[in-house]
Amino acid sequence: MSIAVPSGVSDMPMTDEETRTGAHNRAVAARAALDADFGVGLEGGVQPEPFGLTLHGWVVVVDRNGRTGIGGGGRLPLPDHIAQKVLAGTELGHVMDEVLDDHNTKQKGGAVGRSPTAWCCAAKPLHWLRRTRLRRLFHQSFIVNS
Repeated sequence: MSIAVPSGVSDMPMTDEETRTGAHNRAVAARAALDADFGVGLEGGVQPEPFGLTLHGWVVVVDRNGRTGIGGGGRLPLPDHIAQKVLAGTELGHVMDEVLDDHNTKQKGGAVGRSPTAWCCAAKPLHWLRRTRLRRLFHQSFIVNS
């Protein structure tokens, strides 16, 4: 069963620490709200690295006794044009809506869960490809959930 609970952190966590804290807060709140044996919290955020801004996610599991497990996913470097907007204060979900010409992508798998998005970000070194060409290519190559 899932339940929406607050993370207690900003809408766009800007560090690993803030993102892990949000996942932990969600796990604790979900377990308490459902009086469950375990609570699982997920949070996505960004982390500045020497080579640019990276997207990452953390998962925290807590049980009734307060034992905690934590795991994180891989990091995905964000293209500069996306990173600049996030660093300027725009939530990544809103930036991705604009990039993908979609609405509410953060509730449809987020920036990583949408195949065109993940491939667009992974293609950062291929700066000679324009975003419109990438989108056209990926819309031809993948089934995109709308």
